[in-house]
Amino acid sequence: NDLNGNTIGVWYVGYPISTLTVLGKSIESMRILENGFISLLDNKNEVVFNSSHVQPELIKQLRTSSSDESGWVLRKVDFSKWGYTILAGYPEDDVYSQVNSATWMVVLFGLILTAFLSGVCFIIFKRVILTPINRLKEYSGRLAIGDVSFVVESKSKDELGDLENAFATVVSSINEHALSAQKIAEGDLNLTISQKSDKDILGISMQKVFNSLQNLISELKSLSNSAVAGELSSRGNTQLFNGAYKEIV
Repeated sequence: NDLNGNTIGVWYVGYPISTLTVLGKSIESMRILENGFISLLDNKNEVVFNSSHVQPELIKQLRTSSSDESGWVLRKVDFSKWGYTILAGYPEDDVYSQVNSATWMVVLFGLILTAFLSGVCFIIFKRVILTPINRLKEYSGRLAIGDVSFVVESKSKDELGDLENAFATVVSSINEHALSAQKIAEGDLNLTISQKSDKDILGISMQKVFNSLQNLISELKSLSNSAVAGELSSRGNTQLFNGAYKEIV
């Protein structure tokens, strides 16, 4: 306007209508959580653009409602210079649904992790404990039927490994005495009976049998030589023997 108030020109500042079209398409594709929306309202509080999955009637109902009344979480942002208001909202149930989904995911992950750790623990338990125990059970069964033709091998250095080593010592001792008894049964007395300790009843008994057989053979040879020499009055030394051995002499 000039000094007299007459209009001498117009200066217009605005934005191309295509800008609103791009904005509208962008808003239509927006979604908050599962069912939330974004909408653009004009200065008359009418819906210009909104998320495509929500009906404008619902937005009209919510634009004047509070979160407590509607069950929606709502947020308004005014752009007074442009004459527009952005209204965004989402149902409270969506939050609960997201929390429940996250909770179930955590529970499911925990179950999977627990199952995995249980499997790992079982494999370790089986390898470290069950397998050695099953081996010892097998060894005991074979030993119970007199089978000593096996070697106990310890593959661990823990308490079960110590038990296997002790079992191996027992089997080795029994096997050694069994071989000695086998040689004696075959008439081979050119051997030495070993005794593990003064409590080794099997070794001590084997030594007594061995000594008795040696003495018996010696006495029988002496009696045989005396008979050949015509000394029929010669008698064996019965003091060296007990039981059936004494009756033989």
